[in-house]
Amino acid sequence: MIDLLEGVLRRPKTVFVMMLALIIAGTATYISIPKEASPDIDLPIFYISVTQQGISPEDSERLLVRPMETELRGLDGLKEITAIASESHAGIVLEFDISFNKDEALADVRDKVDQAKSNLPEEAEEPTITEMNFALAPTMIIALSGNVPERTLYQHARRLKDEVEAIDSVRSADLTGHREELLEVLIDTQKLESYSITQQELLNTLQLNNQLVPAGFIDGGKGRFNVKVPGLVETAEDVYTLPLKQSGEGVVTLADVAEIRRTFKDANAYTRVNGNPAISLQVVKRIGTNIIENNTAVREVVEKASEDWPETIRVDLMLDQSNNIFEVLGSLQSSILTAIFLVMVLVLAALGLRSALLVGLAIPTSFMVGFLILGGIGQTVNNMVMFGLVLTVGLLVDGAIVMTEYADRKIQEGMEDREAYIRAAKLMFWPIVSSTATTLVAFLPMLLWPGVAGEFMSYLPIMVIIVLTASLFTAMVFLPVTGGILAQVSHWMSRHATALLALTIALLFALAVISGPFVPLVLSGFVSAGLILPLKIVLGVLAFVLIGYFSYRILRPFVLWSQARAAKRAELDRIEAAKLSGSEAFDVKNVRGFTGIYVRVLKLFAGNPVGNIAALLLLLVSCTAIIGAFVANPTGVQFFIDEEPEQAVVLVSGRGNMSAGEARDLVVQVEDRIMTIPGIENVITNAFPPGGSSGGPAVGDVQDKPADVMGEINIELADFCCRRVAKEIFADIRTQTADIPGIKVETRKIEGGPPTGKDIQLEVKSTDYDDMVAAVARIRDHINGEDVLMDQEDDRPLPGIEWQISIDREQAGRYQAHIASVGNMVQLVTNGVLIGTYRPGDSEDEVDIRVRLPEDERSIGRFDQLRLQTSLGLVPMANFVSRVPAPKVSEIVRRDGLYSMMVKATVNPESGSNPTEQVAAFQTWLDGQQWPDNVYLKFRGADEDQQESGEFLMKAMVASLFLMFLILLTQFNSFYQTFLTLSTVILSVFGVLLGMLVTNQPFSIIMTGTGVVALAGIVVNNAIVLIDTYNRFIEDGLPPLDAILKTSAQRIRPILLTTITTIAGLIPMATMVNFDFFNQVIAYGGITAVWWVQLATAVISGLAFSTLLTLLMIPVMIAAPSVWSNLFATIIAFFQRKLGYTMLPATGGAHVDTLEENNDRVAATVVTLPKPASPKLPPQEDLPHAAE
Repeated sequence: MIDLLEGVLRRPKTVFVMMLALIIAGTATYISIPKEASPDIDLPIFYISVTQQGISPEDSERLLVRPMETELRGLDGLKEITAIASESHAGIVLEFDISFNKDEALADVRDKVDQAKSNLPEEAEEPTITEMNFALAPTMIIALSGNVPERTLYQHARRLKDEVEAIDSVRSADLTGHREELLEVLIDTQKLESYSITQQELLNTLQLNNQLVPAGFIDGGKGRFNVKVPGLVETAEDVYTLPLKQSGEGVVTLADVAEIRRTFKDANAYTRVNGNPAISLQVVKRIGTNIIENNTAVREVVEKASEDWPETIRVDLMLDQSNNIFEVLGSLQSSILTAIFLVMVLVLAALGLRSALLVGLAIPTSFMVGFLILGGIGQTVNNMVMFGLVLTVGLLVDGAIVMTEYADRKIQEGMEDREAYIRAAKLMFWPIVSSTATTLVAFLPMLLWPGVAGEFMSYLPIMVIIVLTASLFTAMVFLPVTGGILAQVSHWMSRHATALLALTIALLFALAVISGPFVPLVLSGFVSAGLILPLKIVLGVLAFVLIGYFSYRILRPFVLWSQARAAKRAELDRIEAAKLSGSEAFDVKNVRGFTGIYVRVLKLFAGNPVGNIAALLLLLVSCTAIIGAFVANPTGVQFFIDEEPEQAVVLVSGRGNMSAGEARDLVVQVEDRIMTIPGIENVITNAFPPGGSSGGPAVGDVQDKPADVMGEINIELADFCCRRVAKEIFADIRTQTADIPGIKVETRKIEGGPPTGKDIQLEVKSTDYDDMVAAVARIRDHINGEDVLMDQEDDRPLPGIEWQISIDREQAGRYQAHIASVGNMVQLVTNGVLIGTYRPGDSEDEVDIRVRLPEDERSIGRFDQLRLQTSLGLVPMANFVSRVPAPKVSEIVRRDGLYSMMVKATVNPESGSNPTEQVAAFQTWLDGQQWPDNVYLKFRGADEDQQESGEFLMKAMVASLFLMFLILLTQFNSFYQTFLTLSTVILSVFGVLLGMLVTNQPFSIIMTGTGVVALAGIVVNNAIVLIDTYNRFIEDGLPPLDAILKTSAQRIRPILLTTITTIAGLIPMATMVNFDFFNQVIAYGGITAVWWVQLATAVISGLAFSTLLTLLMIPVMIAAPSVWSNLFATIIAFFQRKLGYTMLPATGGAHVDTLEENNDRVAATVVTLPKPASPKLPPQEDLPHAAE
């Protein structure tokens, strides 16, 4: 491997061209690669929707849910099945394991749904299956409003929808806030009765007269003619002429007994934008397309389409996610540039300009190669990918710093520059490979993170692995070659320094003469205008020659003096470097500066047993103090982070049998007050009757909507730089709306990370519906009494009534009436009876044709007045139909075949508590209560995800440590040195705790946990570099103490440099301070800046604490075996001598002479052997590894 590396480095031109090609290709890939806000995550969720008009929740559960559950329960990989039965609808949510194959799962779901369809009622509509993906959230909302007729607004919105959906990158543009068109047939019941028209005659008329008849063709041998029977209804006039009944010679048409009009369906929801009624389009882009290009194309289409629209129609573009992308990318780009700047400054101060350029080159080269690989595997750029880049800024320069620092030291010792870089690459190859491998294996298990959170975070290790692999290739191949080329260029410039300086000065003067205004001003009165330009050129050439000549003469002595001074300084540096060289004897007293102080202090701790004990005591006291302080002042635990939102949703809840109009009026009151609060830019309101089905899960929508919600007010906050924090705005909303009676207002921010919903979510499941409701009531009473909780809710049926119409079948039979005819009569009072559809010429959608009573006759009292036409004549329905009120059931939820309800609450942010504490207290209360055997309790939401992620991170930590153990054992071939290296991981955890204490940050399971796992691979790098050099010195025969002291003196500079550069690379993220070099401003904070604070703080504090103790403890523990073995040998020798002398008096006089003669032999066993002569050093070209 080393020979292959050297062979590659001996071909610098090929390597340099390949590096340039990769940088150019990577830059082109970054420009063209799709950019998204959220990662492209296929959620393991499918939503099945089944609709049957007019069905009750109880019937929906019995007729729709249970047949679907029976078939779907056997799906492979199914994690959970949730069924929601509501009025006229049934929804089934299928959640699979995150590792599922989406295509296979979708095919299996379709097969099971097809099998279940045979068991559904005939009136049920075709089931629909919807897949979930984070990338399918709306990227923009287009709102149309204005003082125009509803039909005009709808037609413009419909045409705009078609034009927007024609864009290649747009998946859909869904309309909201509109009402579907309807052809309404308002019948006159008195006329129906006077003509004795039965229900079947009324309802079957359109079906019999609105059919496409395939009449065929006539082929009589003398021609072929198609026969067409136009039987479809195409206009409203066609409906007017439909015959109902023949009476004598006359025909009763539908127009004779009804008023027919083209209108809209009854409003069941209202949409408003900034206080005005509106129709909105939610634009969803295709997966994998560039959100910036997509939204730019949408804006252009909207601008062009609305050019000739009436001025009264206003078009607003809101909630544009590409703005967020610009901010996220801009913030992270600023963080990356700031990190690069800080790293370059540190390396420049420590190693000089050439080394700083090489280290600086490693960053963009690794990034561009990383983008090239990212584009090659079909990934997109999102905020997690960008943060992976920020995290690697400080990591990817570690190998470059170790290699360039070593080459820099060898150059100071007098080695030729190119050979120094090649030798550095060869001798530092395995330490750098090992350190990079340990970092990679720390991130590798994170690819197996389960759940949505793991899928969300997986982009981080993917990018880190890609970039660090690219950085290893860069440090080992590109930088040595580039270093040699830079050295050749610098030597050539040094040899011709005088000429280059003279030429530069002469060129500047010549340009000033030719392009400056001085010559024309002087010659304007003496020379014609046509000769000024030739004279300027001649004078410029003359100035170039003269100034160049005199500059060369003047500068040459100064340049020679400067070069001589530099040569003396280089000689001094060579002498200093030789003191640490492997070929020189090492004396700590001869080492100067900070390194000298360090090795002398280190010798005090490592060179004697007392120092060893003192170092161990210092370590134990430090760690014990940190644990004690953390236990006394816990900072809490949270699942994700408390980010600053750009958008929020205000949920307005109310109870009772309110109409859509009444709900709208109450929600508008809230809207009016919200619009007066500073910091809110746009307001989008949706109002609808309370108690309807919550429907299925929606990507990008707020989680855990209350069952009694009747209004959603989406608010877009102003730019973060120009407003208060969201918490203050939310507090104002609660204060301003607190006095509105009859409603409850709750503010939710749109979560930027993995969706979790409310802080506390307790699921109550049971086989018995009544037992479950009773348990939920007890739990709700408890949490209502907790002051630290707010926005409590549960899924019990909402207070309200519904009318149940009971039919006495026996009595109805006496009047020759049946349930179908009664049901149709009831529908005339409610939504109407659907008798068919037609497609008018000015509409692209089919329009329903419904028969119903006039609006003034559609009331509850009308049920008692209905009369049914039967063969016995008109029969009052009150003879066999009774109407009774009953408690309203809005929806019935089943999970995994059991009835299920949720109890939810949010921790008040002003209470100082956190969700983890409240869940623990809640669990304690639950454990102290008695519950029925058929009632099952389980915490869901953030707590469930937190436990799952916490367990995984512990397993990932163990797996990472094991993989690191194998790598280190292979590298060192020593269990002791391997365990010493891994001990730095434990030290880093104490550093993380110390950082949390100092900054008062809670432990984020996702962010801080990721930081701890990342630390495991980072902190061992210092120990690897230290122990590898120590082992090389031991191979050359140095005593262990001298070897570790010389190793520490040599390696302290690269260790501190790699540590400080890693910290410097993360400081912009930890402090939320960025330098925007393009706009020349310093930015503090930001929407996404708070995301990375906890992770960056964990890495910074853990790495700093671990490095400080590593520089002390690793050398002490390496030297300890030899120190203590020497001590024990001395003690044993001492007791052996003592033992020999104390035996003399006991021998008796006769043997004194004999013992005195034997004393020489006893003493000879403990004499010190003479120190062997120093080995003869080979020539410099064949120096052993340790000498390097």
